[in-house]
Amino acid sequence: MAALSESARVTTAAEARFRVRDPNSKPRAIMVVALDPRSARLVEDLASRSWRHISFFITDAVHEGYEKAGRSIQQWLTDMSGHAADLVAEVARADIVQLVATAGGDTSAASLIAEACAFQRIKTSGLIIDDRGSGEAALSRSLRALRPWVVTLSIVGSTDDIDEMLHALGG
Repeated sequence: MAALSESARVTTAAEARFRVRDPNSKPRAIMVVALDPRSARLVEDLASRSWRHISFFITDAVHEGYEKAGRSIQQWLTDMSGHAADLVAEVARADIVQLVATAGGDTSAASLIAEACAFQRIKTSGLIIDDRGSGEAALSRSLRALRPWVVTLSIVGSTDDIDEMLHALGG
């Protein structure tokens, strides 16, 4: 009889008794940030659903007339109620920061958010929504813009995909 592979061995009934069956003792705090106007609308839709341990924000880069110069970091984000949020304080409360952009959208805010995350050693992840078939050039532009600032980067086809990813993270 051939020896069982490691994968097959851990699936046997005898080995199953060593598995941890309890959920993580500490749920992850997830911060979701929309980077552009279209992703802001999609994130607002997501925020209206029932979540645990997830906070949703929009960067000021989304709003018309935005100017980075002279803006305080304490005024750089808004929550779903439209109130200003302190970027550094919000990042400090998070275990994961999920940046959301649409293919071809403005991702200029990603660098500042990622720097705040790096300073506090918070993992950043990126999602690019390509639900309208924006084209290879727009998608490539977004990939190049976000790649330096995130640990993981995924392309998704709809907000349903984001919903599933957030639930998988523990939201």
